[in-house]
Amino acid sequence: MNSLSESREAQHATRMRFRKTHSWPRFFKATVAAQIHFLGLLTAIASLIVFSFSPHINGEHFYACAAFSVLGGLVMAISASYHFMNDGLVISKKLAAKFENLDHFAIYLFIAGTYTPFLLNSVYSSWQTPMIIAIWSVAIGGIAYTLAKPKLPPWAQSRAVYTGFFVTMGWLMLVRVSEIATNLSTNSLTLLISGAAAYTLGAVAYATKTRCRCLRDEETEALSKYLWLPRDLAYRRARWLCLSLRDDS
Repeated sequence: MNSLSESREAQHATRMRFRKTHSWPRFFKATVAAQIHFLGLLTAIASLIVFSFSPHINGEHFYACAAFSVLGGLVMAISASYHFMNDGLVISKKLAAKFENLDHFAIYLFIAGTYTPFLLNSVYSSWQTPMIIAIWSVAIGGIAYTLAKPKLPPWAQSRAVYTGFFVTMGWLMLVRVSEIATNLSTNSLTLLISGAAAYTLGAVAYATKTRCRCLRDEETEALSKYLWLPRDLAYRRARWLCLSLRDDS
C-alpha cells in the first residue's frame, strides 16, 4: 500500500519533497544506496589527493590516475544525487529518468576513461588505436542506447540489456589478454582480475534482480542494489590499486 501511494505521489510531484511515509530512521534506511555512493565519492577524492602527492606517480601516469579519480568521483556524485532524490524524496518520474540517464552516461564514460590508460601502457602500439576506438565506440553506443531507450521495445529497455553494456565494456580487454598479462606486474594483474570479477558478480545480481521468497518486490529491488554496490566499490578500489601499483621497471 505504501509503495502504491508513493508511486502516485511521484507521478504528480511538481517539486522535491520528503516522503509522507518516511520517518528519519526509514529515510536513512531508504537512502543506503545514496550513502554508499557518497562513500565512493569521498574515496575518489581521497585517491586523487594520494595520486597528487605520490612521488612515483608522475607524467602520463599521473594524468591516467587523475582521470580515473575524477571520472570515478563524477559517477559517484551523480549516483549519490540520483539515489538520494529517488529513494528518499518524492520527485517527478521525468526528473528521476533524467538523473538515471546521467548516471548511466557517467558509468559509460568512467569505464572507457579508466581502461584507456591500460590500453596505452599494456597493449602493443599496433593494437592501441583499434582497442581505444572500440571501447569508446561501445561507450558512445551505450549513451545513444540510453537516449533512445524510451522508444525501444520493452525487452530492449530491460536492466539486463544496459547492464550488459557495462560488463561488455569491462571485459573487452580479453581481446588482448596475453599482452596485458605480460606487461602488467603480478600484483597489478591480480587486482585487475579481482576487480573485474567483483564487478561482474555485482552486475549479474543487479541485472537479474536476485530473488528471495521471503522478500517483497521493493525489498528484492533493494537487495539487488545492495549486492551490486559493494562489489562495484570493490572493483573501483582494485582498479585504483592496480593503477597506483603500476610496475615501472
